[in-house]
Amino acid sequence: MMNNSTNKQSDNIVSQSTDVSTNGHSASTSQGDSGRTDSISRQVKGIARLIRYTPNPEETVAFAAKLCYSSLDAESLMEKTEARDNAKFVKALFDMGHLSPFEHASFTFSIEGVSRSLLAQLTRHRIASFSVRSQRYVSEDEFGFVMPPSIAALGEEAVAKYKSQMDTMMGWYKDWQTELGGKSESANEDARFVLPNACETKMIMTMNARELLHFFEVRGCERAQWEIREIAWQMMRQTLEVAPNIFAKSGPGCTFSHCTEGKFNCGKAKEIRQKRKDLTKEVFGDESAADDGVSSGVSASTGSSVSTGASVTASGDVDTNVTGASGRTNATSCCSGCGTSASSSSSASSAAEKVVESIRGTLSNK
Repeated sequence: MMNNSTNKQSDNIVSQSTDVSTNGHSASTSQGDSGRTDSISRQVKGIARLIRYTPNPEETVAFAAKLCYSSLDAESLMEKTEARDNAKFVKALFDMGHLSPFEHASFTFSIEGVSRSLLAQLTRHRIASFSVRSQRYVSEDEFGFVMPPSIAALGEEAVAKYKSQMDTMMGWYKDWQTELGGKSESANEDARFVLPNACETKMIMTMNARELLHFFEVRGCERAQWEIREIAWQMMRQTLEVAPNIFAKSGPGCTFSHCTEGKFNCGKAKEIRQKRKDLTKEVFGDESAADDGVSSGVSASTGSSVSTGASVTASGDVDTNVTGASGRTNATSCCSGCGTSASSSSSASSAAEKVVESIRGTLSNK
């Protein structure tokens, strides 16, 4: 069973993402090459909504991790896990790179107003599940389309030209539907070959927390294609709201450590870090939570700021004196473009070993 996301989340995303037009669409009519005058294209913009997620995702992650090192039966361990605030423990797991427990928390999104071009990129993330609206069973005789910002920036004439081209292709599609026997499954499956990459699609997508962290790192990057980057940041915001400690350090690599693009970096690391800080501030309304580049997180149960740590004390809490070992905390000079650092592998390894031993010592006899 999974939780519904809050109405507030959906309202925020809609207000940020829909076009200024009726129902989030802008309509266009034209007479295409086919001579039709009934083609109506609709400009759309991507909206991602978190619609379901694992109940108590951080508790689930903590329980899975503690089970690895505990001799307790599952029920007893679950009771102990439920009785604790798992915020520090979850962040310690992240800092030590112990991410397999994160795979037990799943998040499901509805995504619409996006292009088939975006779909091709999303499905490259293979550790995910997709249910996509079919172009075979659903007619595209009034398809929505996505307009690249670069074309919109050229001005009204370019925009009108682009919309006219969409209408023309819609006319081609309708012509082929007619030629192939009318609006039907058999006609749709071949008529769709003339549709553009800009054609709108809708889907339901589910990813586990570990895959989402990877997704946000590579698709939230400034060098990612603009459409998937916008969707990634929408998703990041919503997951941060419901699982703040799991996603405390979500985002492009340069936000918390070094740029992974090397000489191809965008050179905008400072701006990206600020964007990520602003997101934290917007979500939690807490200036302090955004001040340190999200190396501080927020307690899932209380909403208060807590510091990141990396080792577990005898009481089961986290000692923040040990440096994290995930490769996102320790640093030496990296590249001129990102202006931050790459981790020291030896210190990271040492920190990880301390964390593992600490967890084992804390849980093995409880």
